[in-house]
Amino acid sequence: MCFQSLHSVVRVNNHTSSILTETPSRPIRFRRSFVVLCSALCFLANPPQALAKPLASPPETVAERSNAEPHGTSGNDSPEASSPAQDNHGWMRVLRDNVLQFQQHVISLGKEGDPELYLSGYAHHGRNTYTEERIAELNEKAWGVGYGKTAYNARGNEESVYLLVIDDSHGRPQPMLGYAYQWTWSLEKSALEVGAGYTAMLMSRADYYGGIPFPVVLPVASFGTRKYRLMASYVPRLSQNKGNGDVLLVFLRIAI
Repeated sequence: MCFQSLHSVVRVNNHTSSILTETPSRPIRFRRSFVVLCSALCFLANPPQALAKPLASPPETVAERSNAEPHGTSGNDSPEASSPAQDNHGWMRVLRDNVLQFQQHVISLGKEGDPELYLSGYAHHGRNTYTEERIAELNEKAWGVGYGKTAYNARGNEESVYLLVIDDSHGRPQPMLGYAYQWTWSLEKSALEVGAGYTAMLMSRADYYGGIPFPVVLPVASFGTRKYRLMASYVPRLSQNKGNGDVLLVFLRIAI
């Protein structure tokens, strides 16, 4: 995928090009990025024991502490009276609890989901965004392969975790480790389904941040059966300048 939209933040000029030439070679950058992404995947699959322990009870709120106070006792007289520092600490606990809950959910999805094979093959660059000369320079054969797990939740919607590596717009390896959620609708009297949602991932590209993985959130859509599914994700154009974003990635997901 060609994430030229990031150039609105990071501009590559002649000066930065000379700096980039001093960075490690492409194979080294790719190996480093791939190790980081695989380490993140292993962390989700085998979290530290301290993080894997479920909380004994949800965090106590200020209202619950107030209701527990004896009648006739003011909050200021009680040694348990809340303070702004305690309230902030409570919000931090809630945030931590939500992160740990989502981590446990992803771990469960990785263990109980159905295994799937990902095959990538095409990245379309918008013809109104890129000139013919630029398109001729870019790689649109985004060949790649990946592996993931998918499960349907209680609402009938689809959740997936995956690791996918494709050739980017410059023919370099682009690994992606992510989570996807799709709202799905079944076509009447058919095994076909339509899905639409989002994917949040860590992505690594040799031409951004020296190959260091960075977070990306993109829309995703699909059409097909639960066995074979045609998938698509879109990188929007985020600035008025031409030559950035506006890329549609098409790939296939096969249940195995």
